[in-house]
Amino acid sequence: MIAMVFFELSDKLDFLTMALCWWYGVHLVSHSELSATKFFIFISIPFGSQVAGFTFGFTKNFSKGYVAANRILYQFKRSGSRETRTC
Repeated sequence: MIAMVFFELSDKLDFLTMALCWWYGVHLVSHSELSATKFFIFISIPFGSQVAGFTFGFTKNFSKGYVAANRILYQFKRSGSRETRTC
């Protein structure tokens, strides 16, 4: 039960951070303290960190896929050198 609370908290903190960045950025743009271009740069920082986190979370799966692809290619090379029988 405690683990579910921490999981939900970590899941919702991401959305809270994004919402606060949007709110603060819109506040700055509406008061002419920030241009629209700088606003999108300001917003890209949390988006980029979120995407990097997701990507680095899959690195173990990427390496497993790379090994599996090499095994498949090895099997193709190995079976290509044999004579094939036809019925």
